[in-house]
Amino acid sequence: IAKAKSYPAKARAKRIEGTVKIRFSLDGYGTLLSREVAESSGYPLLDQAALAVFDKIAKFPTPPSHLNEDRFTLMVPINYSVK
Repeated sequence: IAKAKSYPAKARAKRIEGTVKIRFSLDGYGTLLSREVAESSGYPLLDQAALAVFDKIAKFPTPPSHLNEDRFTLMVPINYSVK
């Protein structure tokens, strides 16, 4: 996820910072089924950039076979901070 993340140039120029929580679902093979903003950063520019991270990833690692689930839902924070 970190490798696919990029800081929007407009947000960086305006020194906009925030954390977006993304809820996403994978199938048993690691294919992305859905993604949504679970908690907004308060900045649509950052929220859209966080969603775009998941659009860039073709496939996630296959979940462990012992979990035996058809669908996995996870939530991760995507942090944007100017350093």
